[in-house]
Amino acid sequence: ARAAPALAGGPQVKVFVGYGYNARDQWIEDHVFPILLGMGFVVVHGKDMHGQVLQPDVKSRIDQSDAAIGFFTLRDGQGDADFTSHIWVRDEMVHAAAKGKPIIPVREETAKVPDGLLGNRQYIVLRPADRLAAVTELVRALGQRNMRRLKLDPDGVELTRNLRKWRMAPGMLRRARAN
Repeated sequence: ARAAPALAGGPQVKVFVGYGYNARDQWIEDHVFPILLGMGFVVVHGKDMHGQVLQPDVKSRIDQSDAAIGFFTLRDGQGDADFTSHIWVRDEMVHAAAKGKPIIPVREETAKVPDGLLGNRQYIVLRPADRLAAVTELVRALGQRNMRRLKLDPDGVELTRNLRKWRMAPGMLRRARAN
């Protein structure tokens, strides 16, 4: 995973990015990853885990991520198939959806992706001649989502016990504020 420096006082948000690991989609690593890093996200992917089926370690990375972005780009050699993108991107996004992760799917305009694959989600349309428009829409979508998770890591056993006790106390009010 590539990480950006932590934003002042804020937890880092992990975003799993599913994409084709080929020369045609190298622009995603070269141009989208740096933008995500600049926004303060930790970029997670499964490029280093090759295989035909969704590997348990990739599932684990998705499970540990706060959100997922899937680039459904055209996969060469698919002809007139009903699905002409990358099968592993499909499997990664279906797994993320099953885990309740926020998903932002980006679909190349000529790629065939069955309706309802990820439920009733709107895809960002990727036009190869104007990738910047899709990346701009992706940045806008990421900015609108509340993907931060609150995680308390108490330092010490006594503090852990006290937090559990206080959390269950009658009248304890829990509030969260979206940034």
